[in-house]
Amino acid sequence: MSKLIFKIKHLLIRLNYKRNVLLGYIEKNGEPKKCSYCKCKKLETYEVFRHDQGFVEEYWVRCSKCKKKVGVWAYGSWY
Repeated sequence: MSKLIFKIKHLLIRLNYKRNVLLGYIEKNGEPKKCSYCKCKKLETYEVFRHDQGFVEEYWVRCSKCKKKVGVWAYGSWY
């Protein structure tokens, strides 16, 4: 039963990703293009986390209008 649940969850994640790409909310690499809450295309970076050596480890992206978080970049990948 747990394998079936895992497969269903994985399928739903893939379908949601494809839907968001088709609707223009994210790029294929996962980078946000517009807010999925208010459809605004103006996004801003906030909460930048830096390593002791100065390079960026992680940052969050939010909508400039409604201030909802729409993406997280960490260690070279979008989430």
